[in-house]
Amino acid sequence: MFGIAKIKDGLIKKIKSFDRWISEGNNYLETGDYKNAADCYYNALNKNSRDDNAWYSMAYALYKMGDYKDSLDAIDEALKLNPNNPKYHYLKGSIYYELGKYVDESYNLEDNKKYLEEAFNYLNISYEQNKQNTSALIMMGKILVYLGEFENARDVFKKCYKLNPSCECKEFVKLYDIVVKNIDSFEYIERGLSLLNSNKYIDAIKYFNKASELNENDELALYYKSCIYEYFRDYKKALSCIDTSLKITERDIFFSKKGDILFKLRNYDNAVNNYEKALDINNNLPYAYLGLGILHYTIEKYDYALECFDKLFELYMEHLTNDEKYMITTYTLIGKGEITNNTDFFEEALNYIDRQINIDMNNIDLWSLKGYVLFKMEKYREALGIYNNALSIDSNNIEILESLAIIYENLGKYDDAIRTYEKLLKLNPDDEKYINAKYDAEKSMFENKTTHKRLTSPLLKEITMHYKIKNIEIYIMEMVVKHIRKNNPLVSYYLIMYLNEYISSKDFSEIDALENKLMIEIYKYIENIRDIDDSTLNLAEQLLLSIKENQ
Repeated sequence: MFGIAKIKDGLIKKIKSFDRWISEGNNYLETGDYKNAADCYYNALNKNSRDDNAWYSMAYALYKMGDYKDSLDAIDEALKLNPNNPKYHYLKGSIYYELGKYVDESYNLEDNKKYLEEAFNYLNISYEQNKQNTSALIMMGKILVYLGEFENARDVFKKCYKLNPSCECKEFVKLYDIVVKNIDSFEYIERGLSLLNSNKYIDAIKYFNKASELNENDELALYYKSCIYEYFRDYKKALSCIDTSLKITERDIFFSKKGDILFKLRNYDNAVNNYEKALDINNNLPYAYLGLGILHYTIEKYDYALECFDKLFELYMEHLTNDEKYMITTYTLIGKGEITNNTDFFEEALNYIDRQINIDMNNIDLWSLKGYVLFKMEKYREALGIYNNALSIDSNNIEILESLAIIYENLGKYDDAIRTYEKLLKLNPDDEKYINAKYDAEKSMFENKTTHKRLTSPLLKEITMHYKIKNIEIYIMEMVVKHIRKNNPLVSYYLIMYLNEYISSKDFSEIDALENKLMIEIYKYIENIRDIDDSTLNLAEQLLLSIKENQ
């Protein structure tokens, strides 16, 4: 029976015409039966091997079966017969693309680069012959991504997007735009932060605004804008900016800053709540403990205040800049001195203030702090000299003049006190506080009385501090981790490349490994495999930790 069936089959193949085989092959092709389709085209070509379309159809069926080697042979035959058909070039490019694209974690670009380059060449020929071929453009863009030519890939994808706004490449264009915005916004943040640290608030906010314009989700730019509005006591705008930051990312320093602003608005319960949220995220955040300590001191809950100040003494603050550490420690020492009446704390505070003055001789706030600490130690004459030094920096500083007037009174120098109050009245005419103070000084002089007035503690004044990025690389790396969690490998990869401007892979072995992993993730992304591997995230988090520990 088998022999008869074979004979019949052979007779049928001889009897069927070329067109009949082609028709049957096309029917199989439409139903997705690529093997039978290929067999039909093979039989047709046995009838007529000079038909280029039959070779193309056979090549396509083999391509769909994943038989890329035989498919290449077949499409080459088609191109020999008809070298100018864009459809043939497109298929040959597609075959090479399939041979060179990402398959699994063992993928190595160098082993597949030749296929991708051949693919690009044939796809480009096809596109030049048919400028509406968006499929060719998409594959060409993907190949450029494989080859690391991201900007060129973006340009190709943009062409495709114009032809077909719903095409898959729009996601890459969107991600690339995020990359550019992130890099540019970093540069504006750096400039703005430099100006902010120099107390050039107006100039600084312009750069932070520019960063926000480039990247509306740049939470750090919004944080610093909040700080500047806080310096200007525009608490409504400050609160709006920090709330927007927190909507983007719930970071410890953002909650702490919101606590500062609510504290100044005398919304104490909500301020405490936000400080505690900051500490839930980071139990070693100095800003939150300082804010809580000063808040409790202000509302006269001294035991709670002392607990916060004690905690600050225990904290390892090496991740902060020196001026941040010195200022936080200075306020901590003053707080402990105020509550315990132990002058040793004031003595140590002087050491920290002097360190800062040696760095910034024209900082009037530091001279004012030093004057206050000397006053608390009852070293009035020394305090007098310090406040006069401060006055040489700003002769019309209200706070300094008030302090000088009080010290003059305590020293019994009523003439000097009265002259100082008169100067204050010139600056603030009809201010009843100074009218009454001048009257009291004149009365004490007339009655030859001694006074024991007190200066207002700096803890009861509006203290404004901001987080100073000691190393921008920490923030960049935090953004890398953030975008990995969001399945944005392209953004993360570019940020790592940008990070190389600040740190060396010689110092951090994880950098090269993470670059390689992110490139694999990019390959996966363009092949619509959108779940970043846990090991990539773990490596990024390890690198972030290493950078922090190295500061």
